[in-house]
Amino acid sequence: MYTLKLADGTQIKNLGMNGNNLVSKNKVDESLFEDNLSTVTITGEGETTVLHNAMFTGQQEFDDGWYFSFTEIPPQEQVNIAVNGKIEYLAMMTDVDLEEV
Repeated sequence: MYTLKLADGTQIKNLGMNGNNLVSKNKVDESLFEDNLSTVTITGEGETTVLHNAMFTGQQEFDDGWYFSFTEIPPQEQVNIAVNGKIEYLAMMTDVDLEEV
C-alpha cells in the first residue's frame, strides 16, 4: 500500500499503484491539491518518490478504483508560468487587453 503526502502535510493512505498512477477505492477530493503540490511525497513498498513543483494530471474511475497521478513541472515551464503571470499583471495594471494584441 502507498501513502501520498502533500506540501501541507495532508496524507492520503491505503492507495494502490498501477504504473505511475495512484489508485484509491474512493474518489479523491481534488481541492486538496490546489496550491498544495510544491512537494509531493509518495511512499510505499520500501521506496519513496518526491516530486517538486508537481502538477495534478487528473483522476479517472475504472473498475478497480479511482486512478490519479502527478508530474513535475519542468524548469522551463516554471519560467514560462512566471513570465506569463508577470505579463498578465502588467497588462492588467496598464489596462491592456492581451486578447487584442
